[in-house]
Amino acid sequence: MPATRIITRHHLPVFSSLTEQEFEFLHSISKKKAFPKNVILAYEGQHMDHFHVLLSGSVREYLSDVNGKEITLGKLSQSDYFGELPLLGQATQSVSIATMEKVLLVSIPISSLKPLLNQYPDIHKQLTNNLVSKVNGLTIKLKDFAFCDVYHRLVKILQSMATKKMESY
Repeated sequence: MPATRIITRHHLPVFSSLTEQEFEFLHSISKKKAFPKNVILAYEGQHMDHFHVLLSGSVREYLSDVNGKEITLGKLSQSDYFGELPLLGQATQSVSIATMEKVLLVSIPISSLKPLLNQYPDIHKQLTNNLVSKVNGLTIKLKDFAFCDVYHRLVKILQSMATKKMESY
């Protein structure tokens, strides 16, 4: 009887172009890890040597200053990933990552993923496109923060939340 896969194509569509044999290799180098709520998984500036895929739960991406003041930049949930920057050329983490609830994730060594990126440029393109989308989203948030008053920012946030809720039905 074959072993149950830790990670499937459903968990991470970015790897959908891999052959079955390559996906088996990806599975063989993956390690499943569980973390409770309020655990910091990565610090801004930390060297990242693993790519992480969320199987369940959610984490927040944030920045903090020396006084402990924090700003949340985004939230990641099932099938989202972090630790991709070393695959694209930057070896350090640009934001801190903390669990918002119990999290189950899969860690994959960057050193094992790099050869797959060379073999499958579509994966590299998808990772880059996702990063560009994150940058565009942060640019919009920064623009709103700089040019909108609190009332209008709140309206935009509520509209965005309502749209996401409606899309889930």
